[in-house]
Amino acid sequence: MSPGFPGFPMPMRGYRWLVMAAFALLSILGALSFLRYLGWAAFYSGIFGLPSRASEAQAAGHKAQLFFWVFVVLEGLNTLAMASLIRLAGIWSAAVRVVARFALALALSFIVTGAVVGVLVAVGSKLK
Repeated sequence: MSPGFPGFPMPMRGYRWLVMAAFALLSILGALSFLRYLGWAAFYSGIFGLPSRASEAQAAGHKAQLFFWVFVVLEGLNTLAMASLIRLAGIWSAAVRVVARFALALALSFIVTGAVVGVLVAVGSKLK
C-alpha cells in the first residue's frame, strides 16, 4: 500500500507540486476575474436605463460578460488540474469514479476560489 492521504495515495513528487502550483495560480486568477466581473456588473446595473450613459452601460456590460467567461474558463482549467491529482481507486465502476473525480474537483475548485475571494475582499477592505 502506498503512503499518502485517501484520494492522494502517492507522495507529492515534482509533477504533483507543479499541478498544485498551477491550481493555486488559477485560483488566484479566477478570484481576481470574479471580482472584476462583480465590479463591472455592479457598475452596469447602476447606470442601466439612463439614456445619457447608454454607451457606458453597453461597455460595462461587455466587460462584465468578458470577465465572467474568463472566470468560467479558469474554473474549468482549475477543475481539470485538480481532477488529474484525485484518485478514487476501489469504488464503484470506472464511469462513476470519473464523474465523482470531476465533481469533487469542481467543488474543491469553487471552495478554494471562494476562499481566495474572501481573503482578497478582506485585505482590500483593510487597505482602504
